[in-house]
Amino acid sequence: MPVDAPEVTPTSEPVTVVGIGVSAGSLDPLRAFLAGLPAEPGMAFFVITHHPPSQPSLLPELLADRSPLPVREAIEGLAVAADHVYVARPGGDWLLRDGKLVQQTPEGESGAAAGAEKSPGPPHPVDTFFRSLAAEQAFRSVAILLSGTGSDGTLGIKVIHSQGGMVMAQDPETADFDGMPARAIATGMVDYALHPPGDMPAALVAYGRTAAEQRTGPG
Repeated sequence: MPVDAPEVTPTSEPVTVVGIGVSAGSLDPLRAFLAGLPAEPGMAFFVITHHPPSQPSLLPELLADRSPLPVREAIEGLAVAADHVYVARPGGDWLLRDGKLVQQTPEGESGAAAGAEKSPGPPHPVDTFFRSLAAEQAFRSVAILLSGTGSDGTLGIKVIHSQGGMVMAQDPETADFDGMPARAIATGMVDYALHPPGDMPAALVAYGRTAAEQRTGPG
């Protein structure tokens, strides 16, 4: 699957957006998750990582050969479309605003207008994106946390949960680094804690079907 897939103009219909927070030890579970997706899940996927901004990221290339969906690196102002995977470019935080990806630099030059609050202390790019996702998508938002250290994502899933979105996490016992999924599960706001990550797509597609029914109503 090519990394630089042609840009697709999204339809006017709302699309469920899945934010995937990843850190140390997450490559294999992330690849397994993407490999388990159907060819047309009807959702957009955005991967947020803790990759150092000073080093080039090969993540899009590493995911593309396992994903049935086009994979591309996120760029400022890109409109998200269903059945695509976007990977956060290292450096700064990413937000979802009006259906488009917005990058907030460490100095706050770009995304400040979006109004997302930043967590104090070390950077929390997963929390930042999850918060913007909840504000933008409400019950059409999904948060997934895979292997990683620290607590990034824990605050963000609380906001998504409060808006009626769905939260998934990797079973901490199966993660190389259990900090992120374990802290998320401890909040009591994780709907599914699954392993292997290849089992997640089935639950995710079922949720997406329910969200679509809520949007269109009976009949």
